[in-house]
Amino acid sequence: MARGPKKHLKRLAAPSHWMLDKLSGTYAPRPSAGPHKLRESLPLIVFLRNRLK
Repeated sequence: MARGPKKHLKRLAAPSHWMLDKLSGTYAPRPSAGPHKLRESLPLIVFLRNRLK
């Protein structure tokens, strides 16, 4: 069995404000939001990889 939190989620289940391509892959990184809401957070890897391209 897996241990710890999941590190990814399906790309189609990611919030739309992340502006991810639907066809560029199957998974998206899951943010570790801490005490904040998962839907209101943005993973740093999405910002670095896609927005600064």
